[in-house]
Amino acid sequence: VGLVVTAALGIGLAALVSLQGVANFVDDGATRGAFYVMLSGAAGVWFWAWRRLSRPSGSTIVDERDRAIQARSFTVESVLVILTLVAWTMTLTEVFWSEGAVPLGYLQLIFWSTFIAGAFGRALGIVLGYRREPSVDA
Repeated sequence: VGLVVTAALGIGLAALVSLQGVANFVDDGATRGAFYVMLSGAAGVWFWAWRRLSRPSGSTIVDERDRAIQARSFTVESVLVILTLVAWTMTLTEVFWSEGAVPLGYLQLIFWSTFIAGAFGRALGIVLGYRREPSVDA
Protein backbone atom coordinates (compact mmCIF):
# COMPACT_ATOMS: atom_id res chain seq x y z
CA VAL A 1 0.00 0.00 0.00
CA GLY A 2 2.83 2.38 0.88
CA LEU A 3 4.57 1.77 -2.43
CA VAL A 4 1.42 2.44 -4.45
CA VAL A 5 0.39 5.52 -2.45
CA THR A 6 3.81 7.17 -2.51
CA ALA A 7 4.31 6.35 -6.20
CA ALA A 8 0.92 7.90 -7.01
CA LEU A 9 1.74 10.96 -4.89
CA GLY A 10 5.11 11.38 -6.61
CA ILE A 11 3.57 11.02 -10.05
CA GLY A 12 0.83 13.50 -9.09
CA LEU A 13 3.40 16.06 -7.93
CA ALA A 14 5.45 15.57 -11.09
CA ALA A 15 2.32 15.98 -13.23
CA LEU A 16 1.30 19.19 -11.44
CA VAL A 17 4.74 20.71 -11.81
CA SER A 18 5.12 19.69 -15.44
CA LEU A 19 1.66 21.02 -16.35
CA GLN A 20 1.79 24.24 -14.31
CA GLY A 21 5.51 24.91 -14.11
CA VAL A 22 7.51 25.61 -10.97
CA ALA A 23 6.51 29.28 -10.79
CA ASN A 24 2.79 28.45 -10.94
CA PHE A 25 3.21 25.65 -8.41
CA VAL A 26 4.61 28.13 -5.92
CA ASP A 27 2.51 31.18 -6.79
CA ASP A 28 -0.85 29.63 -7.66
CA GLY A 29 -2.86 28.73 -4.56
CA ALA A 30 -5.12 26.39 -6.51
CA THR A 31 -2.17 24.32 -7.75
CA ARG A 32 -0.67 24.13 -4.26
CA GLY A 33 -4.11 23.32 -2.92
CA ALA A 34 -4.46 20.45 -5.40
CA PHE A 35 -1.16 19.04 -4.19
CA TYR A 36 -2.17 19.41 -0.54
CA VAL A 37 -5.45 17.60 -1.30
CA MET A 38 -3.42 14.78 -2.90
CA LEU A 39 -1.10 14.76 0.13
CA SER A 40 -4.05 14.64 2.53
CA GLY A 41 -5.65 11.87 0.50
CA ALA A 42 -2.43 9.87 0.56
CA ALA A 43 -2.16 10.33 4.33
CA GLY A 44 -5.77 9.19 4.66
CA VAL A 45 -5.11 6.05 2.61
CA TRP A 46 -1.96 5.32 4.66
CA PHE A 47 -3.91 5.72 7.90
CA TRP A 48 -6.84 3.62 6.63
CA ALA A 49 -4.51 0.84 5.45
CA TRP A 50 -2.57 0.92 8.70
CA ARG A 51 -5.77 0.61 10.76
CA ARG A 52 -7.23 -2.02 8.45
CA LEU A 53 -4.12 -4.17 8.21
CA SER A 54 -2.81 -3.88 11.77
CA ARG A 55 -3.57 -6.62 14.24
CA PRO A 56 -5.94 -6.00 17.14
CA SER A 57 -4.35 -4.48 20.22
CA GLY A 58 -2.62 -7.05 22.38
CA SER A 59 -2.24 -9.69 19.68
CA THR A 60 0.62 -8.06 17.81
CA ILE A 61 3.61 -10.34 17.54
CA VAL A 62 6.83 -8.73 16.41
CA ASP A 63 9.74 -11.11 16.22
CA GLU A 64 13.43 -10.63 15.55
CA ARG A 65 12.96 -10.94 11.79
CA ASP A 66 10.39 -8.12 11.78
CA ARG A 67 12.74 -5.90 13.78
CA ALA A 68 15.64 -6.71 11.46
CA ILE A 69 13.55 -5.92 8.38
CA GLN A 70 12.42 -2.61 9.89
CA ALA A 71 16.02 -1.71 10.72
CA ARG A 72 17.27 -2.64 7.23
CA SER A 73 14.50 -0.70 5.53
CA PHE A 74 16.22 2.51 6.67
CA THR A 75 19.09 1.62 4.32
CA VAL A 76 16.83 1.66 1.25
CA GLU A 77 15.13 4.82 2.49
CA SER A 78 18.47 6.56 3.06
CA VAL A 79 19.81 5.61 -0.36
CA LEU A 80 16.71 6.95 -2.13
CA VAL A 81 16.79 10.19 -0.14
CA ILE A 82 20.47 10.72 -0.92
CA LEU A 83 19.97 9.92 -4.62
CA THR A 84 17.05 12.37 -4.75
CA LEU A 85 19.17 15.14 -3.23
CA VAL A 86 22.10 14.37 -5.54
CA ALA A 87 19.83 14.47 -8.60
CA TRP A 88 18.32 17.82 -7.52
CA THR A 89 21.73 19.32 -6.76
CA MET A 90 23.32 18.26 -10.02
CA THR A 91 20.33 19.22 -12.17
CA LEU A 92 19.67 22.59 -10.57
CA THR A 93 23.36 23.49 -10.59
CA GLU A 94 23.64 22.80 -14.31
CA VAL A 95 20.34 24.45 -15.27
CA PHE A 96 20.85 27.63 -13.25
CA TRP A 97 24.64 27.95 -13.45
CA SER A 98 24.54 31.09 -15.56
CA GLU A 99 21.97 32.82 -13.31
CA GLY A 100 24.08 32.20 -10.21
CA ALA A 101 21.05 31.30 -8.07
CA VAL A 102 18.24 28.77 -8.00
CA PRO A 103 14.69 30.16 -7.83
CA LEU A 104 13.11 29.69 -4.40
CA GLY A 105 10.22 27.65 -5.78
CA TYR A 106 12.52 24.69 -6.20
CA LEU A 107 13.09 24.51 -2.45
CA GLN A 108 9.53 23.26 -1.91
CA LEU A 109 9.94 20.74 -4.69
CA ILE A 110 13.19 19.50 -3.16
CA PHE A 111 11.49 19.08 0.22
CA TRP A 112 8.39 17.27 -1.07
CA SER A 113 10.25 15.02 -3.49
CA THR A 114 12.71 14.04 -0.74
CA PHE A 115 9.81 13.38 1.64
CA ILE A 116 8.06 11.20 -0.96
CA ALA A 117 11.30 9.38 -1.85
CA GLY A 118 11.90 8.64 1.83
CA ALA A 119 8.41 7.24 2.35
CA PHE A 120 8.67 5.22 -0.86
CA GLY A 121 12.11 3.93 0.12
CA ARG A 122 10.91 2.88 3.56
CA ALA A 123 7.99 0.92 2.07
CA LEU A 124 10.25 -0.57 -0.61
CA GLY A 125 12.79 -1.62 2.01
CA ILE A 126 10.12 -3.42 4.00
CA VAL A 127 8.73 -5.20 0.95
CA LEU A 128 12.23 -6.26 -0.14
CA GLY A 129 13.03 -7.41 3.38
CA TYR A 130 10.04 -9.74 3.54
CA ARG A 131 10.74 -11.12 0.06
CA ARG A 132 14.27 -12.17 0.98
CA GLU A 133 15.09 -15.50 2.52
CA PRO A 134 15.74 -15.18 6.24
CA SER A 135 19.43 -15.11 7.03
CA VAL A 136 21.07 -16.28 10.18
CA ASP A 137 24.05 -14.30 11.38
CA ALA A 138 26.69 -16.53 12.91
